[in-house]
Amino acid sequence: MWTLLLAQALAAPVTFQVNDALVKDRAVEGVTIHGTLAPDGPPEPLGTTDATGHLGVDLAPGSWRIAYTRAGYVPIPPSATDIPEAGTSITAAVTPLLEATADAGHRRTQIVLTWGSEWSDARDVDAHLVCAADGLEVYFGNKDHAPPGHEARLDVDDVSWGGPETITLIDAPAGRYEYFVRNFSGTDSPLGASDVVVRVVIDDAVGGEFRVPLDVADEDWRPFAALVVEPDGLTRIEAFTPEQIAAGVDRSTRWGYGGGWTFGECLGAALCLGAGGVPFLAAFLRRRRR
Repeated sequence: MWTLLLAQALAAPVTFQVNDALVKDRAVEGVTIHGTLAPDGPPEPLGTTDATGHLGVDLAPGSWRIAYTRAGYVPIPPSATDIPEAGTSITAAVTPLLEATADAGHRRTQIVLTWGSEWSDARDVDAHLVCAADGLEVYFGNKDHAPPGHEARLDVDDVSWGGPETITLIDAPAGRYEYFVRNFSGTDSPLGASDVVVRVVIDDAVGGEFRVPLDVADEDWRPFAALVVEPDGLTRIEAFTPEQIAAGVDRSTRWGYGGGWTFGECLGAALCLGAGGVPFLAAFLRRRRR
């Protein structure tokens, strides 16, 4: 109870927006949001989202732990969330339980990306996954990859703040799947200042949560080294080592659709390589999709 009393004494306006992780712009009503400033102990109920998926509350500035629960959805356990003195908007996305989806009866690994909803945040943040089986990349330019026996798909592509951007793997074959986030908006609104959060849902539980470091100004960020699907079908998250983080491995990728190339560079490659250079130019044009 002391948490709520402190919130009333040092109030900062906070707006929560909760969306469905699988359907674009579908707000989720009836999500109970819990929170606490205490470093341990259970979070206390803050309120429930309305028909528009919103909940507005006044919270004391500080490092909160926020949790989200609703019947029929995978619960999000207490998550570290900073509340500034000026208040903020927080976007979250909840995943329907597997039995309530068309994928019931299958193994599911889902990566849910959300980010900030303020004008100062990046407008468009993209999710990318490189499949272990054939090296093909699932992203906005290749949303559904379904070779025999499994599927990898981009369920939601959000282009105007907040998210979610959701990639789902169904019955994934054994191997290492590499995932990264790309700031399509450019570095004027850096990822590190845009409250980027990546949650990995394995079947019906959150298997891991990753928040972008505040100093990330690069175009790309990798929250983890890989998703590893074992021969028995179980998925585990392979974290970066401290040495890899120190070397900046989490801020560069060997994948992508044109990287940081300019139009002139892509055109030059296309002219020099002839027909073999066409993919460079096509990649650039896909990259500038809006």
